[in-house]
Amino acid sequence: MCSSDLSETGIVNTLAAAAPMVFTGLAVGVGFKAGLFNIGGTGQVLVGGFCAAMAGAAVAELPVPVAVPIAILAGAIGGAVYGLIPGILKAYTGAHEVVSTIMLNSLASFAIVGMVNDLFRMQGPTFARTASVGNAALPVLVGRNGNLGVLIAIAVIPVVYWLIWRTTLGFEIRTVGANPNAARYAGMNPRFLVVFTMALCGLFAGLGGAME
Repeated sequence: MCSSDLSETGIVNTLAAAAPMVFTGLAVGVGFKAGLFNIGGTGQVLVGGFCAAMAGAAVAELPVPVAVPIAILAGAIGGAVYGLIPGILKAYTGAHEVVSTIMLNSLASFAIVGMVNDLFRMQGPTFARTASVGNAALPVLVGRNGNLGVLIAIAVIPVVYWLIWRTTLGFEIRTVGANPNAARYAGMNPRFLVVFTMALCGLFAGLGGAME
């Protein structure tokens, strides 16, 4: 293999590895805009990846254009639901999101390991793993690892920028992050915005898990 092939392979592999990191970066960055420190990316990625794997295994025999979106959507929903938990705790009990998300990271790790080992383990392999996702796997576009996740990550970035900087909802998210009391006096709903933002962060992290 010539050096140019190695260089191309390295670039493709780097981009493929970066795709989940883009989503987890968004999961943290969007939270910052609302004054939230989402340390729960690890747990949300794990839950999203697990949900995507389970959904992918369930639809593994369906056509690729159907199976792939279902698996990705399952990962996004799983991450969003897991992000919803610290959001609700923050909004309605005042529990600091740093503490609750760190605890939820550990919970996700132990729970998923337990489920893969004891409930959803694929028979045959000597190591614990879930069933094959078959046609729900992300299509490989370039080389061995350059899958569709790279394009999805690139496409999501401008959408998030537009949401945060060009929409009323984005303005409210930024206002709550800057001054919750001022946001409340202006007629906004800080509790809803905190819960929504944490769920949105979880959704992005869940997408990162689905890409993995």
